Amino acid sequence: MTAEARRDKVRRYRENMRRQGLRPLQIWVPDRHAPGFSDCRAMIDRITTVPRADLGTRIGALAEDAMPRINRALVLVLGIG
Repeated sequence: MTAEARRDKVRRYRENMRRQGLRPLQIWVPDRHAPGFSDCRAMIDRITTVPRADLGTRIGALAEDAMPRINRALVLVLGIG
């Protein structure tokens, strides 16, 4: 496939997705190949292996009014409002 054919295929795909009411979204995520990423993985493993009884009430609990504020923030960040 030529470069022009690939560009045309991508263009058609994006047009089709936009017709379906979708839009492209670019997000930045940690580079798992970067030095120090394994330290992040180790921290996640430690958090996920802590017994639930040892977590306490602060982790995993939200105040009653938190979700509407979080939803409004996501709408602003994602630009979908």
